[in-house]
Amino acid sequence: MYYFGSGATVPAVSRKIVETELIEEYHWLPQDIAKIPYKRLQEHFLIKRQKNANAAQKMQVQKFKANAQSVGSGQRRTFVREV
Repeated sequence: MYYFGSGATVPAVSRKIVETELIEEYHWLPQDIAKIPYKRLQEHFLIKRQKNANAAQKMQVQKFKANAQSVGSGQRRTFVREV
């Protein structure tokens, strides 16, 4: 959704999308957003996206470990030796 480029070549629609997300998430005013260079806003969203991806990946690893432990404990076999 967000891409890097010079501020002059960024479509107005992309700027409006970014502005709307900032207003909804942080309750910033449009005039406050206008003071921030667009490149800085893009960096913010890139960092935020990476943090979310890292958190999701960590959750997947934890789920996998939990699943592996439950499968491992459920597959214990007791061998009975016949005499």
